[in-house]
Amino acid sequence: MPALRDILDRFRPAPGPGRAGPVGVPSPVALTGADELAEVFAALDDVIARCETIRADGRRQAAEIRQGAELRLESLRSQAAATADHARATSISSVKEAGRVRHTAELVTAADEAARIRADGIARLNPYIAAAVSKVRDLVSSRTHPAGAGDGS
Repeated sequence: MPALRDILDRFRPAPGPGRAGPVGVPSPVALTGADELAEVFAALDDVIARCETIRADGRRQAAEIRQGAELRLESLRSQAAATADHARATSISSVKEAGRVRHTAELVTAADEAARIRADGIARLNPYIAAAVSKVRDLVSSRTHPAGAGDGS
């Protein structure tokens, strides 16, 4: 690495044209910018190695976090599926039970209505049935006991 004085000599103002002097004359050692920065970059090698280590650790941790998140996601998915199945089964059974209750109530109502209609029909038919039975009895009694006809005995 060049001495600090050699580097600073480059930035001294050069005199105007004319008399030559030591000021502003380049140093006899021809160093390039890469030569001057080689030691700086060499000092950064440890930093670069630490950065790579940190980067590798970060990638490893990110992979672990992703894997853990995927496991949690799968667990949540299975729990959600189980919950959905349970909710579906519960709602189906409650709808079926409500249907059974309604069906039973409708059957009871229909049976009551049928009994009422049957009783009403019997009440309405009783006079007709009684009259028909009476006429049939009259016919039967008139055949077995003829009125005014002689017995052949």
